[in-house]
Amino acid sequence: MSGTCPACAGTALQRFHAVAAVPVNSCLLVDDERTAREFPRGDLRLAHCRSCGFITNTAFDPARSTYSLD
Repeated sequence: MSGTCPACAGTALQRFHAVAAVPVNSCLLVDDERTAREFPRGDLRLAHCRSCGFITNTAFDPARSTYSLD
């Protein structure tokens, strides 16, 4: 798999788990079921760096991660 480790800049990443369309935040509470079902989603692709041992989500998009509904 291609990509760069954010911890050591190595290129020995090995994907070991993937799930499509998971909510992009699990820390926010919403007021109703409709809002929860419409919450933004993204992919989860976990990879292990064989150089340093770090585990990262190679699909992480910081622009999609919000810690406030305001």
